[in-house]
Amino acid sequence: MRKKARRDGMISHNINDLTISRALDLCGEFSEIEVAFMCEFLEPGDVAVEVGANIGSLTVPLANAVGEEGTFIASEPRPVLFQNLCANIALNGPCHVRTVNGAVGNRQGSVRLPKLEHTKPGTFSAHGIGSWEDGDTTGVLQLDDALKVSRCKFMKIDVEGMEANVIRGARDVIRRCRPVLNVENDRREKLLELIRMLQEMDYSLCWHLPPFSNPENYFREPDNEFWGIISINMLCTPGGLTVPRADIYRILSPDNWWSDILPAGATVGYRDKNILNTDLLRLRMRDRRSCYRPFSLCSRAAIFYKGASLRGRLVRGSYDYQ
Repeated sequence: MRKKARRDGMISHNINDLTISRALDLCGEFSEIEVAFMCEFLEPGDVAVEVGANIGSLTVPLANAVGEEGTFIASEPRPVLFQNLCANIALNGPCHVRTVNGAVGNRQGSVRLPKLEHTKPGTFSAHGIGSWEDGDTTGVLQLDDALKVSRCKFMKIDVEGMEANVIRGARDVIRRCRPVLNVENDRREKLLELIRMLQEMDYSLCWHLPPFSNPENYFREPDNEFWGIISINMLCTPGGLTVPRADIYRILSPDNWWSDILPAGATVGYRDKNILNTDLLRLRMRDRRSCYRPFSLCSRAAIFYKGASLRGRLVRGSYDYQ
């Protein structure tokens, strides 16, 4: 383990992890641009939920955004990562964070976890749960049963392809509280199910594709292997909420895949040795009262631009969801 000072305080991490830990070592932060995006929806006193918190690299800045007068609830099913999550919360002192060691789904029960070797180099954040034969088991809870809150402003869901099950188990909370949702949606086979479900719940959806590497990173590292990698997320807003941003792309129908926004001639590949041009995706860091940070490794898609500007079939700009 290594303990390192970074943008939002101290964080401990496993030096064998090739994604989060590697980013912290190189840049002093993890997915800062997405974290800043999410923090724009949070204010002191809010209640927010993070499903799939990993080691807490996003938890700490998001919890800072709601402040001690707010409440932040973070869940992580994998025991080793959960222990690291709790350590990082303790290191940074936010006493308003509640942690839950368990999986989140559409019904109570149990599920099998992947068996990972944390003493060897690997990608510890890229594995889903439920389809393994030799891992340990953990309990599954529904947010409708577990969240005893009267309000919830924001919910982040990043669970490696199980996002639809989490939302099914949170229908009552979502209906009562109408939170803004930030949902990973990087598996095309899950596309129709997830989009239709959220649209039926009267949510307006936009793609948000933040670059993994922040050009204004904490260590001012100008060149690293994360350039060109993006996160593939949906911003889901309840009816009537206006989000005036130029870096989100309205989803017009359930079959609108994220690559529809790419310029003609762009190609899509997975993480490899190519250094990609991300200038077109860079966001200017604003006055940040806390953070920016996301990304989930399975389809860590890399985008190869050929000098074109972003355009496409999805509506871009300021949206009024009334």
